[in-house]
Amino acid sequence: MKTLRLFFATIATAALVSFTGCKHADKPADTDNGTENILHTSNVYVLPQGATFDVNKAPEVLTIIDFNATWCGPCKQFAPIFDKASSTYDGKVKFISVDVDVHEDLARQLNIQSIPAVLFIKPDGTQEWSIGFMEEEEFCSKIDAALL
Repeated sequence: MKTLRLFFATIATAALVSFTGCKHADKPADTDNGTENILHTSNVYVLPQGATFDVNKAPEVLTIIDFNATWCGPCKQFAPIFDKASSTYDGKVKFISVDVDVHEDLARQLNIQSIPAVLFIKPDGTQEWSIGFMEEEEFCSKIDAALL
């Protein structure tokens, strides 16, 4: 009986933790560079369903967009690296996450055929793509190079 109570207490705790979500999910939307419809989660902006983003508009700061999907194993591996970098480079770089299943038109427009696909957009408008999973060191090196 004691084991059963402990089991249910563990399940209840896990459920409570999973429902708390991200603390910053209801931050007001960003209002610069056409990102007014983007939700904030931690330091990563998540493009919600129905929102658009103009990748051809030069941003004020280096902007890195991670095109991913919930079912993609390499995307799941890369997500914590992307999130950690968003904290490390907070204020210097804008990080945006785009689910290609939610934003099929944008993925098609950009001819995204493999994910994760990461787009670096510099303030001068130049763009660089990185396709596939990146380890943290490689990702940070690319960010540092783009910031120069």
